[in-house]
Amino acid sequence: MILKILKDKDLPKFASKEVESVTPELRTLAAFMMGTMQIEKGVGLAAPQIGENIRLLVFDCVNITMNAMDSAFMFNPVIVDKGEELTVAQEGCLSFPKKFVDVKRYKTIKVKYLDIAGRWMVRSYSGIAARVIQHEIDHLDGITMFDKEEK
Repeated sequence: MILKILKDKDLPKFASKEVESVTPELRTLAAFMMGTMQIEKGVGLAAPQIGENIRLLVFDCVNITMNAMDSAFMFNPVIVDKGEELTVAQEGCLSFPKKFVDVKRYKTIKVKYLDIAGRWMVRSYSGIAARVIQHEIDHLDGITMFDKEEK
């Protein structure tokens, strides 16, 4: 099932709620989100972008990084550590088609999250995967790339 992605002004401007547990229904939603993101040729999608007020994001950068670990379903993700180096790069967003802005992000991050099986994980990410996760966590907090645009 392809999900409708909210555009621009329809995005929520508040923080999403944590999930209590990863239920079969949430697993199904996550799978639909991943499928929708891939059909739309995106690399990340957060639940608020499809109108769901929960802390869930999916991302898949494998075709860019060639690292099989750069794809995940993340429930209640929290950045628990950030590298020292920041980098500026152009970002796009499925909720803002054909719009791109420069955003400063940490080059490396460590994230704690519940995986699709409901287990707590802690993983480090760098490069494009780190950028995508930070972008999607911003959506979970009601923040868009325009709120962080480098001017």
